[in-house]
Amino acid sequence: MPAQADFDSGLAAYHKQDFATALKEWQPLVDQGNPRALRNVGLMYLLGQGVKANPDKAIEFLQKAVDGNDPEAMRIMAQVYIDGRVPKLGQSLPMGTELLRRASSLGDTEAQYQLAKLLYRAENLQAAIPLLATAANNGHKAAALTLAQILEMGVGVKKDQAEADKYYAMAGGKPKDIKQK
Repeated sequence: MPAQADFDSGLAAYHKQDFATALKEWQPLVDQGNPRALRNVGLMYLLGQGVKANPDKAIEFLQKAVDGNDPEAMRIMAQVYIDGRVPKLGQSLPMGTELLRRASSLGDTEAQYQLAKLLYRAENLQAAIPLLATAANNGHKAAALTLAQILEMGVGVKKDQAEADKYYAMAGGKPKDIKQK
């Protein structure tokens, strides 16, 4: 699997912050339309990692990755829309939310968590709680902690300490009480 080897080599270089090597490894995959390589190169252009930051170019790569059904690219693009950090696109909570929904439906636990937070802030608890549970059950510790706190306090749901304790366990334990001076 040379394509996988090139992707993995690029990823290893990226994690070592050797962005020139990462770009070199991923460029042939980008040329072939590999969604993961497109996403990572797009992120490099978005953040200016080893290349001059170029939000417009970043969006081109990321959109191709989104079109290739890459859930991480969907999550990144969602954040770009929600934050409005690329002037060409502007800010669009509906577009960001839709991209998070798509990524969430593909099993991206971080997207599930981010979407749940948006819904929670919009006071749509009936939609947020199942997403938090799904993300928590798939190992997302912050989602588990958030859900545990909701269940413990009874925010929009009936208080359920036993269920809260289950999610605290998934989160790695209940946070210590903050001591006030």
